[in-house]
Amino acid sequence: MNIPTNNPQTSLQSAGIHKDIWFSGNEYEHYSQFIQKKNAAVLARLHKSSQRLNTIFELGCGTGNLTEEILLSCETNHIDALDISNDMISIAKSKSALNSVKFFCTPFLDFIPTIKYSAIFSNAAFHWLYPMYLESLIKMESMLLDNGLVYIATAGENLNSLAFDAWIDERLHNAFASHEYQPFASRRLDIAQFESMVASTPFILQDAFILERWAKIKISHYVEWFISSGALWNINEHEVPELKKFLICRLSESGDGQEYISMGHWSLFAILKK
Repeated sequence: MNIPTNNPQTSLQSAGIHKDIWFSGNEYEHYSQFIQKKNAAVLARLHKSSQRLNTIFELGCGTGNLTEEILLSCETNHIDALDISNDMISIAKSKSALNSVKFFCTPFLDFIPTIKYSAIFSNAAFHWLYPMYLESLIKMESMLLDNGLVYIATAGENLNSLAFDAWIDERLHNAFASHEYQPFASRRLDIAQFESMVASTPFILQDAFILERWAKIKISHYVEWFISSGALWNINEHEVPELKKFLICRLSESGDGQEYISMGHWSLFAILKK
């Protein structure tokens, strides 16, 4: 996989990062408990608790899983949290623990900050900025105070992720007549690719590692997670019920989705310093 680099001919719309397809916030909130919530706890705790972070920015806050963990783990008096989905943000706002957080609903590369931040956190969101990775890192660096930090967890790649993605793609290849299906592997980064990309920015890479998790869930639940996590970019909300049935038939031998699948999840965790 080639590392995405600056390409002025690539519009944000064509990259897919302007479109809000996360209209299923309640489903995401439910199914994120399998993995994303656990990763949020790990990511927030990468920061040394003794170091105060006066101002924090969260990229891709979703329903507030990481936001809650940041408030539990980090000493701060200001959090700005951004997401592209109004539906996700509405759920985050409903959590009383997040009353002090200021939310923004806009694409990250369109966001205009009014302050500098001590740290930026992002869990399970950076890969949705593909192919604008380098541009996104450079913008993060510009938003930070001197010696500011970035804590990020994005889609990671290793041999096991390649095998799992191939299994899924084999069953979904040419399955969609009216929907664009982009194999998720194109968004993944291994550590060497991430290191090379960071080397093109002013950041210092302090640490990077891959965390691999497995969860055994029903195929029907996997399909719910697959859609609510943004796997299909040009899906319309009214098409979801039929699409769910279609995907279950593709992945399930019985067709009812009651069999269990071992769902793999690979995240590249990294700490960057300005």
